[in-house]
Amino acid sequence: MSSSVIAQLRSQSSSVNLSALQQRDASVSRVLFTAKHVVLYHLDHAQAWQRQDIEGPLFIVERRTKPFYQLVILNRKSMTDWRQPLTTAMASAIETQDKSARRRQT
Repeated sequence: MSSSVIAQLRSQSSSVNLSALQQRDASVSRVLFTAKHVVLYHLDHAQAWQRQDIEGPLFIVERRTKPFYQLVILNRKSMTDWRQPLTTAMASAIETQDKSARRRQT
């Protein structure tokens, strides 16, 4: 396949994803990142991972209203999607963990 055909397919896929997200949340203005399939786990009090009944494509979206950024899993297991606002505190924690991981690797 030529690169122009691949680019056109990606563009169509992005457009379909944005439409699906906007049907569920009209405030979604843009898709920033996509993962084809994820499964959500919860770390319980005994420090054991428990699989949740939530799986499907993951999106990081930009919204017109607060929260302006959000993680969204379009749940294939039920009609209830999973949403998590992305906050400044979360971004700082991720950045701190990333810097720590880089220091350990060197």
